[in-house]
Amino acid sequence: MLKERMKKILEQTLQILFFLWCIVLPWSTAGMQIMLGLLIFVSIILSIINKRSPVHFHPFYFFIAAYFVSDLISILHSESASQSFNAAFSNDWVLILVPFVVSLAITPLWRKRSFRVLLLSASVVGLVGIIQAFVGVDFLKGGSLVAQGNYFRAIGSYSGFYTYGGNQFFAFAISYAFLLLAKKWKVEKSIYLLFSVVIFLSIIASFTRSTWLAAIFVLLLGTLAVNKKLFLYTTAALLLAGIILFNFAPTIQARFLSIFSESQNEGRLTLWATAWIIIKKNFLLGIGQGFFPRYFLINKVPGFYDAYSHTHNDFINVTVSNGIIGFITWTGMWVSWFYFSIKAFTKKTWQEADRQIILSAILGIAGILVAAMFQCFFTDLENNVFWLFLVSVALQITVQSKKKTEEKL
Repeated sequence: MLKERMKKILEQTLQILFFLWCIVLPWSTAGMQIMLGLLIFVSIILSIINKRSPVHFHPFYFFIAAYFVSDLISILHSESASQSFNAAFSNDWVLILVPFVVSLAITPLWRKRSFRVLLLSASVVGLVGIIQAFVGVDFLKGGSLVAQGNYFRAIGSYSGFYTYGGNQFFAFAISYAFLLLAKKWKVEKSIYLLFSVVIFLSIIASFTRSTWLAAIFVLLLGTLAVNKKLFLYTTAALLLAGIILFNFAPTIQARFLSIFSESQNEGRLTLWATAWIIIKKNFLLGIGQGFFPRYFLINKVPGFYDAYSHTHNDFINVTVSNGIIGFITWTGMWVSWFYFSIKAFTKKTWQEADRQIILSAILGIAGILVAAMFQCFFTDLENNVFWLFLVSVALQITVQSKKKTEEKL
């Protein structure tokens, strides 16, 4: 009797912790890690009581393992295995927890509630960012923000505009997926539209061009995936919104057009040229994580640089660190994940909210990989946690479905 009562308390605790995790994801670096740790802890205790494994199998884990093998090979091949291991672990530890998050026993009802509150939370921090863009003050932590023409680069509750732009982008992918798949024009769909607009404007307020491109890509991809008839309307609405923003906010126009200016992207182009030299010299196994600044100083090509802590491109960054083997295993993870997730989405047998969540993940990961061509989001802890959150919850739905089918049999 006591055991059953304890199980019910832990099961309910698990749902509440997941709900709280979704609230803090758009807000707090410490909060998202604490909630993730508590979720895993409660899940393990519950699995011990139930005498079951805390991890349910999914073939995606093989691709994570392959990436870790490439990581290990590069670490052992690097100048200092201990230094490289510490750098790799500080970035890739989130991947270790993916099987645990996939296996969380979150009910469809609580998953739906949690994603809705995540959108509300992201909208609130979105409003914070929009205000920051006008006033130029971080009124949450204090201090001034980086100027961008007549405006300022919003950071929300984080310490950087790239981090803020990346996580708001993930939230936008969720809100847009929920909007696209919501039935009819009810109050619920209007709320998703409001969330989408606020979060989209907060991405604009970050002045992070990579997430601008990702958001535009998601708008078009989502429409193509769900309702091809709306594609032309979506394109027209984007053009109209662009014309309005460009006319009333020349700073936004200048920032957007800078995407196509070689002179205004010299810092990235010279950085990529240097990275290519390092890759050619360490093509197969890479230099190991944590050594890019050192190798940069040795191999840098002449030109302007605004930063060199990483390569401003996740694909290049992985290749520099782990070589071509790492590039293949890292991209292989996402190719395999898309295979499993798109296959699940096309079933059309899920509850509405779970189907919305799977589409959210597909759009979010597709978009962030577009943005990752111009910035490192995978090495940014806050973005990494949100990234793996979407990856894991989409698989969580399919694992639960398979488990129920096996139990019936």
